[in-house]
Amino acid sequence: MSIIKHNLPTEETQIEIIENDLLLPEYGEAMLYHDAGRFGYVKIGVKDNNGWQDESFRVEELPERLKYLPKHRDSYLTQSEFKGPQKAVSNFLRTQVNFSDCDIYKIPLYQGREPEELRDIFLLFCADNGIPTPSLIVFSGQGLYPKWLFDYPIPYAALIKWRAIQQELLVRLTPLGADPGAIDVSRVLRIENTVNTKTGKFAKVLWVNEDHGKVARWDFDMLADEVLPHTKAELIEMRKKRAEAKKKHGIISSYDSEVLRQELEQANRHIRELSSEGLALARLKDLEIIADARFGPMGVPQGERDKYIFYASIFIAQFIKNPLQFYPELRAMHQKLTPSLPWNEIQSSTSTAYRKMLDAFAGKKVEYKGRMIDPRYKLKNQTIIEQLQITPGIERKCITIYGREERKRRQQRQKERARREQGVPERKVYILKRHEELQANIEKARGLRAEGKKVKDIALEMDKSAKTIESYLYQR
Repeated sequence: MSIIKHNLPTEETQIEIIENDLLLPEYGEAMLYHDAGRFGYVKIGVKDNNGWQDESFRVEELPERLKYLPKHRDSYLTQSEFKGPQKAVSNFLRTQVNFSDCDIYKIPLYQGREPEELRDIFLLFCADNGIPTPSLIVFSGQGLYPKWLFDYPIPYAALIKWRAIQQELLVRLTPLGADPGAIDVSRVLRIENTVNTKTGKFAKVLWVNEDHGKVARWDFDMLADEVLPHTKAELIEMRKKRAEAKKKHGIISSYDSEVLRQELEQANRHIRELSSEGLALARLKDLEIIADARFGPMGVPQGERDKYIFYASIFIAQFIKNPLQFYPELRAMHQKLTPSLPWNEIQSSTSTAYRKMLDAFAGKKVEYKGRMIDPRYKLKNQTIIEQLQITPGIERKCITIYGREERKRRQQRQKERARREQGVPERKVYILKRHEELQANIEKARGLRAEGKKVKDIALEMDKSAKTIESYLYQR
């Protein structure tokens, strides 16, 4: 039975649609970043005397669900949209908002303040510390949900940058009680006009950043430039400096200069974080591509299932921010890749990856070739290609799992695209153009010769050497 629709639309259960001048759409602020005209799934969760219940449904149903959602229960909504009912990273489809959950009421200095006072404190803190102004601020019944809306939703490909923004906002808003457990893409936040039973207060929009009569929105890349420590251009420059330093001094571990080592580590911290997470997410996506290419809609067959789910567990362990996310993410991949494999077998085959992940979160290291490194599995592409029997044709479909020959092919294509952008034509086009120019020159030279002009005069007129003109005249 639906956790929402069994509540009939009576005067007692229907949310009061508050008339306001805060530029909000009907049924609340959620419709600012959830477009009912898009495909996708969201999830509403409620908590009452019966415990926690949640339900996934299509985005197009959200306005109706919000309209009849009881306001007397703790109610939550996913901020992102997903390809299927499971709210897992591997199912992520799009999002149109960055957010934070600031438990500002836990800070002794701000305890006992009214919501409007907390709002003003937050905005002043942002202004004083160079934090971009949010599009709106929601009062959760205790704390604040600042939200930065985008002009357009971002897809899976931009998820790594989105996560980096979330992490940086967490760091910069820590003095205001930012919750480190509320930054993931599958996070649910309280729904406007529903009660927070801990305080008896209702969640509500406290403030909206107005821009020409509309809610102010950010260009996603501009927001990233404002929030993240370095812009893309700066990252490229740092990569260049790192390469020069390595060429001059050798590998980082052998630097004699501690200052240089620290500078390089600081400069490349952000790059390493993005690349490791990005690689894991891309490989997880590739695993779906490979399974679909090899086995089609029938799914991974018996004899291959353990291998695929084990690799999925390795990649999941590398990108999650909280150990509690491991099994929900694994269940989502289980439904996609190996639905016929019993869950207890999956837990058994992935137990080592799970244990290594827990060790990593506990800060443990293992020794490898004289260095202390992260204990989680690290796989080379060639190993994955051999184990999963990936053909060159499948490699072409993958995002990041491909071998040396496919890498060369992609690099060549990148060079060709760069040449096209610079205005350099394709070789066959260039040869054809040169041939046409040659024929035109031959015809012109012969025409001038037919008029009785001398070779040296033709050469002067056509800005060519006399020898070239002779080749035009006598070429068959």
